[in-house]
Amino acid sequence: MLLQTDTEKFRLMMYDFKHNNLMLDEALRKYYKENQIYIPDIPDIVKKVLDYYYISKDEWYKTRAKKPVIIFKCLCMILREKTNLSWTDIGKIRNRDHATAYYGCESFKSDLELGYKDSVEIYHEVKKIIYDYYE
Repeated sequence: MLLQTDTEKFRLMMYDFKHNNLMLDEALRKYYKENQIYIPDIPDIVKKVLDYYYISKDEWYKTRAKKPVIIFKCLCMILREKTNLSWTDIGKIRNRDHATAYYGCESFKSDLELGYKDSVEIYHEVKKIIYDYYE
């Protein structure tokens, strides 16, 4: 469970990842190791998902790339369900604001309810990556 101080540390970690070119695991260790609180390793999960889909870091941050957008919406939904991160923190995973994360989550939920093939496949693949990570 993330505490307020953990949320602040998550923000600093994402800033270091983006602006100081720290590797994901270095940024995570820098901000969370001293607390010894079980926290989902979000940057590492994102890295595993991007590796699975062969998406580069540059492509991940592009505005209109179709596959990264769908994956981001899926991650928004899963992270919101499985953690108590704020929409702002979830949006920072792809340098977006809280509204983008929220509406991305809502649109992905509606895509799943409508049974869109791409969304359903990505949802199951991303969930499998996350569950495999914790086994």
